[in-house]
Amino acid sequence: MPSVTVLIPAYNEEANIAFALMDITGQNENDFKLDKIIVISDGSTDNTVKEAKSVNDTRISIRDYKDRKGKKIRTSEAYRDIETDIIVQMDADGMLSNAYVLEQLIKPFLKDSTITLVCSRAVAHRPTTFVGNASFIGYKIWDDIRNSLKENGIRYRCEGKLYALKTSAVKQLSIPADVMDDLYTFYYIISHGGNVAFASEAIVYFELPSNARDYITQMTRLLGHNIQSHIDESLLNKYETIHMYDKSRALLVSFYKQPFWTLAYLCLHIPALFFSSMYRAKSAWMPASSTKRINRSSL
Repeated sequence: MPSVTVLIPAYNEEANIAFALMDITGQNENDFKLDKIIVISDGSTDNTVKEAKSVNDTRISIRDYKDRKGKKIRTSEAYRDIETDIIVQMDADGMLSNAYVLEQLIKPFLKDSTITLVCSRAVAHRPTTFVGNASFIGYKIWDDIRNSLKENGIRYRCEGKLYALKTSAVKQLSIPADVMDDLYTFYYIISHGGNVAFASEAIVYFELPSNARDYITQMTRLLGHNIQSHIDESLLNKYETIHMYDKSRALLVSFYKQPFWTLAYLCLHIPALFFSSMYRAKSAWMPASSTKRINRSSL
């Protein structure tokens, strides 16, 4: 039975960190042993640490850093001193769908010893604001495309909301400042001979940005990565399987079904495309505040 550490990086996550911890401590453990839950407060200036301490479980430890280095640096540091067989990394603003999510996430490791990374299914909660509804259309377009790819779209399943790693595979992982941490982790695992699985029943919910500033800020960062400078071109050609044709086709289908909201989405997304061309990534970034509190009552 594998031992597991859950790692939760957090920066100003007072709204949801206690709920995230309760989600974790409430998980069934039939096929694994949850040894530790580590919260990394990376220079938080709100009540993140206080809220995390409010959850009473001896497995929880809190690393309260006063200076901010960024998620990429903090998680890479944590990987080096974790001793359990598996690391489960979860964003502090996510919500697990039920008490069996971690079991579903761990299951591929038990079935196939060559699996090194297991990705969850990240599902967006539909917001109620105008901008939120427009951003949801963008999410649906993206989700429909990757669903159509099936096994060929595995790279697009590896999002940072929730995933599991063999600890031994990431002891030396150091994520560059100018790439997304989840994207680089996927290619790091693949380039070092590891295999990746998608646990479709391990569902984590997350909030989309509900105002224009947060949407443009978030998408500028997501679109402005520089993965091509760090990964071999042959690997990129193999796994970057979404092309302009796929995007254009999905956009036209969306226009046919929901013309108004698709146009609203484009009005949001085009500025993000423009700003992403000038974006220079940093290890620490300003997160979108409107995604911090998930509406649990509507799920």
